[in-house]
Amino acid sequence: VIRCPTTSFCVAIDDAGNLLTTKTPRAAGKSWKKVHLDKAVTALACASTRLCVAVDANGYVLTSRNPAGGAKAWTKTLVDTIVPRELSAVTCRSNLCITGDNQGNAFTSTNPTGGRHAWKVVSLPGNGDSAGIMSGFSCPLKSLCVGVDQSTGEGFEDDVFTSTHPTVENRWNLTAEFFNNSFNGVACPAKSLCVAPTDSGEVMTSTNPTRGSSWHAATLLSDGTSINAVACASASFCVLGDDDGGVETSTTPSAGANAWQSQNVAAKDAIESLAC
Repeated sequence: VIRCPTTSFCVAIDDAGNLLTTKTPRAAGKSWKKVHLDKAVTALACASTRLCVAVDANGYVLTSRNPAGGAKAWTKTLVDTIVPRELSAVTCRSNLCITGDNQGNAFTSTNPTGGRHAWKVVSLPGNGDSAGIMSGFSCPLKSLCVGVDQSTGEGFEDDVFTSTHPTVENRWNLTAEFFNNSFNGVACPAKSLCVAPTDSGEVMTSTNPTRGSSWHAATLLSDGTSINAVACASASFCVLGDDDGGVETSTTPSAGANAWQSQNVAAKDAIESLAC
């Protein structure tokens, strides 16, 4: 997982639980500083160089106001006590952070470094299927957040959730549902654009995310190759990464499949995370 809140600062966490930081992302590999953080980390968000939040598969939120300050600069707090306590997605905008687990629960905070009591659970509506694994959140505004999941039930209904009051109980809506299109994340660089890639080689986009009918699918990879990662630097530039080492880019992400250009950058390697 990698996040770059500025062009001169990036934070990454690898499968072994190592935290890597750099102030010169385009320099040689030696510019990255490595410390061990938590081998169970599943997601990472960095609102700025002064706030990064990671979540793990044991229900813990890890926060830091000095992400490059070493392991001791990070605080670990148990937030998800709902068994099996596996947090799977997180986003932060300024001091608003939202995380979700593999049971369709969301947890929000406006003081993410404030300890366990600074986090509260908010209800996400169900669709009659089994609760999904939350796979991504994005908040283009403090008053607009979007979440997506991956179905775990027999119905294979994958959901888009939205809220204009994301920290308020029962103020999240089930906005759109897609059949057998497991979401692998979502990026909303502006209130007028959300982009969400899927396991089936499609990308879902919306220019009005709180309106269900505005969500549309475009098939980018006809062989069903999974698109694993998304990053949007703005509403006019988005990048996707897929299972075959391909990168898809667009300056008009909601304009359909023909608006995306593809190139292979890592043959035989899956691209799992992107940051712009």
